[in-house]
Amino acid sequence: MKKRIAKNPYPIRADEEQMMADTGLSLDVINIKIKRIRTQSKKEKMMVTLEGKEVKDERGAGQYFLSIISTNNAIKLYNIMMKRDNYEEFINDQHIKPELSKEQLEIMTGSKPHDGSYFAKWLSCLATKQEFLSVHDALITLWRNSQVYSVVKEQINQTCKEYNTRSISILKHHIVLRTKENLPVLSTRAQGSHLCDSNGCVLKEHIVLESYEMNISRRDCEGMILSIIPATTKSPPHIKMATSCRHGVNYKDSNGDDFLYSCRKIQCVYLDEFSVAFLNE
Repeated sequence: MKKRIAKNPYPIRADEEQMMADTGLSLDVINIKIKRIRTQSKKEKMMVTLEGKEVKDERGAGQYFLSIISTNNAIKLYNIMMKRDNYEEFINDQHIKPELSKEQLEIMTGSKPHDGSYFAKWLSCLATKQEFLSVHDALITLWRNSQVYSVVKEQINQTCKEYNTRSISILKHHIVLRTKENLPVLSTRAQGSHLCDSNGCVLKEHIVLESYEMNISRRDCEGMILSIIPATTKSPPHIKMATSCRHGVNYKDSNGDDFLYSCRKIQCVYLDEFSVAFLNE
């Protein structure tokens, strides 16, 4: 399936239906797989240099715009953007194995604050339904003389003039990054990374600035591990131990919280009585 998608990364509906028939997967799962493979390919192509200098790509206008607005205006722009669409919390069912619903995760007990409710919130993305399922990156378009985004109209017009265009298209998660203090101008050496590996997500906690190498290395990470004591007739499942993924350990600015920058993926391991006894020793 990976080779098929690589050859045809923009399948029409007939192609998707054929994939469903061949694999037995649902359309939503196929769309997620297409999105993941396209994202991997895109990340691999982003590191482009010429004699040690960064090559300006088609999003140059967007990067220029982000460099001339203030952090305060970026926050205002983000707030307007969030009010214009219906954003909801989603859990990517490919990121928790074996698959569990949000409700099944939430009822698990554990050592506070790291119980089931904590990890359900930790895993949840914030996106519109359409953008969460789409294989395309989530974009926002800012038009010259915009009344909707009047708070940055001057900078929009300046950018449009600079690039001889009527509008600017910007990745939504780049706007999220620009709302954070001390953010440098984004480049091929400093990239916006989704800890949740979900391009439609605009949750600030899931989007960080990090190196190309770190960004790419998250691609094949299997995530954190929850060691769980199964439910009994008297009690719900209990999280005995939570182990962060390797990316979260000693991450900059984590202040000792290894879960803060861990990849938003969970592997659930259910313990037998011997394993529980071993952990209790």
